[in-house]
Amino acid sequence: MTLIKLHASPNTVTYAGFFVSVVISIILYESKNSNALLLLIPVLSFAKLALNALDGMLAEAYGSATKFGGVLNEFFDRLSDTAIFVGLSLMEGVKTELGLIAALTVLLTSYTGIVGKAFGGSRKHSGIMGKTERMAFLATTALIVYFTKMPDLWNYLLYFIIAGCTITIGLRFYAIRRELSK
Repeated sequence: MTLIKLHASPNTVTYAGFFVSVVISIILYESKNSNALLLLIPVLSFAKLALNALDGMLAEAYGSATKFGGVLNEFFDRLSDTAIFVGLSLMEGVKTELGLIAALTVLLTSYTGIVGKAFGGSRKHSGIMGKTERMAFLATTALIVYFTKMPDLWNYLLYFIIAGCTITIGLRFYAIRRELSK
């Protein structure tokens, strides 16, 4: 792995993932000035997902995984989610309130995934609207909006994400309850 050869630290990869999320947010907002910017969203979404996976893999490869490293990773993952959905919320034609509700449901989905761990359970990744799915739908919507010139589709994406996250929250709570009831 090239990152290991370069001695990249897991925290540096975490910070890079956050930086990519901020760039995605800025591109979403600035796409009103140049629709072609939307073509960068799929590439950056993939990069964000790759960095999200690599930080943990590096920590394991180095044998340097720490509890605080896990906290740092989770914290910057939430900041990343917030950055992306604030960028979406501020896009021209997007209902700001809808974007902020989506940001909240995304954060609650992530929170629900980790809260059981605080009480002796495990991290939950179950559900239909995790980070991978959200980034895939974001990338796909960016391409569709670019080719169709229909920016209203962003609002439908937000409704879809809110619904999917709400279902995911319920599924995760159910899984946590089952696990902690044993």
